[in-house]
Amino acid sequence: RPEGELGLHARPDPRRPSLAALASKSMASLADGAPPVLPKSPAASPPPSVTFHRRALPPPAVEFSSREGQRLFKEALADGTLGGFFRLIEQFTTQSEPSFCGPGTLSMVLNAMNIDPGQTWKGPWRWFHEGMLSCCEPLETMKARGITWSKFLCLARCNGLVAEPCRADEPNSSLEAFRRVVEAVATQDATDSANSDDGCDLKVLVVSYSRKQFGQTGDGHYSPIGGYHRASDKLLVLDVARFKPPPHWVPLTEMYAAMQRIDPDTGRSRGFVKFGRRCRDGHWLSLELRQGPAAAGGCRGSHSNCLPQPMMAKDVWARLVELPRLFADELRLSFDGVVVAEAEGLDARAAAAGVVRRALAFCEGPNMPLTVVCHSALQCAPSSGAAGGEGASSVGAASSNRCVVEQASCLAVLEALRATAAAIDAALGEDILTQSEAIEVVSDPIVSCCSPAGLRGAPLRAAVLLALQPSLWAEALGTQGIGGAAWKILRHLFDEARLPSPLNKQVEWLREQCADVMSRNVDEECGCCTTMN
Repeated sequence: RPEGELGLHARPDPRRPSLAALASKSMASLADGAPPVLPKSPAASPPPSVTFHRRALPPPAVEFSSREGQRLFKEALADGTLGGFFRLIEQFTTQSEPSFCGPGTLSMVLNAMNIDPGQTWKGPWRWFHEGMLSCCEPLETMKARGITWSKFLCLARCNGLVAEPCRADEPNSSLEAFRRVVEAVATQDATDSANSDDGCDLKVLVVSYSRKQFGQTGDGHYSPIGGYHRASDKLLVLDVARFKPPPHWVPLTEMYAAMQRIDPDTGRSRGFVKFGRRCRDGHWLSLELRQGPAAAGGCRGSHSNCLPQPMMAKDVWARLVELPRLFADELRLSFDGVVVAEAEGLDARAAAAGVVRRALAFCEGPNMPLTVVCHSALQCAPSSGAAGGEGASSVGAASSNRCVVEQASCLAVLEALRATAAAIDAALGEDILTQSEAIEVVSDPIVSCCSPAGLRGAPLRAAVLLALQPSLWAEALGTQGIGGAAWKILRHLFDEARLPSPLNKQVEWLREQCADVMSRNVDEECGCCTTMN
């Protein structure tokens, strides 16, 4: 918003002549016999009468470059809580328009994650710039009004990011939950080069908050978080509006209060989002919609992740919205006729087996809009290098070697899935996941897998169950009674940290995708970002 109030560094615009100067010039012209000089009517809006250079940063914020700010940085660095700072600071940018904090933040995050935009910025260079980020909201609209939370998330997903958002007014939001996410992002190991494929592992926390909480001018704002000082409980805000305040530290509790303030455009609170890179390299498994594109159409974005707007049919969207409730209703049917003896674990084990059977029935039924597919590593055709001379031969050999490595990696994941399915069955005392018949995953052309037979049977059963977020199971089963007893067993079996090493990263990715797609059912306004991989 334009700022009309006078600030510390406010002064009249020197480019705009005063009335006295105009009158003096006109009188001089009359004395020379020339026609009076009159001010021209500008084609565009006139420059503001008052301009600003920077803004004073009021407490409780602490300037990054101040003595205190440098002390906090040194201590956070020693404490290992500046996880993504250096990757972000390499791409630190100033938003190009007063209302471009959203696209400015996203361009910084996208470049930090080494995502190829698929289009040129200047000359031959492919690089993210705010002007490219217009597929979910026209640039002119963002210049005039900024961008709302849901359109901001849509823009991120269209350009290759996976989002785990949380508004401050949602039931699962709390100050402690926010602090846990801050610590998890701040303590990540992001030391790998931004030019490597390991950029897929970088996580970035972005906050949407009201500046008013900190006594700053303006209101709604987006900023990446660059670090955390545990001892003082302060966050490092890498503010992309660098023409106003510099980067600064603020209390975490105050930031949470700033996110709780209501956005007048939506009538809801603001929030935070953990971004990851949507990266297929090394991820052989991914979630897919069981219904593919319904028609071609209207997304204006050029990135490969921005797919046709009528991508998701209304019935599929409705099933996603209802997924937690429908899943819980199905699981609770497994409690019929089961009685838990307090002193014995056998009945709880039987209840857990019943829950898994019901969960599989739900995942195979019409109410489940998601499935797991395996991307084609085993169909990789090594190049013979027969044509093109010695250089082509060496390139073909490198391609063939990479293909062999990828095939081995994909096979290791599938074998780990089979072993995990067998381990779950053994723990439950029944052949549920490893039974011989294959799952029929509706007649869906999008479900294609890495071998001609497809990902079926035990691997698919295990993958679908493991992909579901633990929170879905916990909300359905609760912590008390028969449901709580069953969940205690299943939580141990589905624990990501206990899975074999070729599989645990795949499951982490599947659950990130699940969190991403489940978060869209609250207030998604844009239909062009329904791709999931």
